[in-house]
Amino acid sequence: MKKAAALGMLLLVGAVAWATETGRELIFGWWSFAGRVAPRVRMDWPASIVGALAFGLLVCLIDRIGRKWRRPASRATTAYWRFVWTLAIVGSLIVLFAAGISITAIVHQTVWLAGSRQSFFEERVRAGTMEEHAAPLGPAFKAFDDTHRRLPYGGTIGLDGKLLHSWETHLLPYLGHEWALWHKMDFHKEWYSDRNGVICKSIVMDFIRPNSRVSDLRDADGFGLSHFAANSNIMAGNLALKLSDLKDGGSNTILIGEVNKDYFPWGHPANWRDPSNGINQPHGFGGVSTSGGATFVLGDGSVRFISERVSPAVLKSLSTP
Repeated sequence: MKKAAALGMLLLVGAVAWATETGRELIFGWWSFAGRVAPRVRMDWPASIVGALAFGLLVCLIDRIGRKWRRPASRATTAYWRFVWTLAIVGSLIVLFAAGISITAIVHQTVWLAGSRQSFFEERVRAGTMEEHAAPLGPAFKAFDDTHRRLPYGGTIGLDGKLLHSWETHLLPYLGHEWALWHKMDFHKEWYSDRNGVICKSIVMDFIRPNSRVSDLRDADGFGLSHFAANSNIMAGNLALKLSDLKDGGSNTILIGEVNKDYFPWGHPANWRDPSNGINQPHGFGGVSTSGGATFVLGDGSVRFISERVSPAVLKSLSTP
């Protein structure tokens, strides 16, 4: 009876926790975190080999000490040291070591959260201005153009109509630290299929607006979102101009811009818009509600904030090559 009551209480607590986003994150957040981080982990083989050798040496040393300490006085006794005792001691040491690290991390995070001015349940990601955050994207486009003699396609689409990959995916290796994600992609399959789908559920901070709420990081299917979109006049489906094609000059031509709604996953190959639709207008680019405009990366690599009150003629001119 007591076991049934305990099981019922456990199921009730689990159901209540699952019904709230906070509860799900507290209980199962480690699983989604592992799914996001695992594709980005790179094995350090020299360190792994040294670690394995050290672990093996530790096991042998503890087993040797145990057998010497528990050496039987005569053949008649059966009080031999058992190898399973060695494994139990080593396992206990590993658990104690992991528990010590966990307690240290819990104390550290508790102190940090207690001193944070942000709401616990409205976490925001990465402080700073949008201009500062977008600054590395300009040189990345320049490096891509230098390598391929063109800009990345707004999206690659197969002859059979399959949606393959986005301009963000092709730009990853030029952002330096995201090279590992790009290296694992299968460019012959759709962006959401097999291991591509797992990778595209990662959050790429280079494509995320500073101070974003956690709820703006993923779509309903768990794919990492992008808070930027390409200029469809420059980069679209299987379309990519060269920087040298920008006859108005790179400083007068928009490559990508900030968006504030209808986000696409960063792996989706149809993430482009026409800037001439207006800023903070339906189907257009836009910044946060209080900004009065949006941030854009231009063809010369510079970052510029453009007011939503800009003349439509000027915005049209900035949109075309």
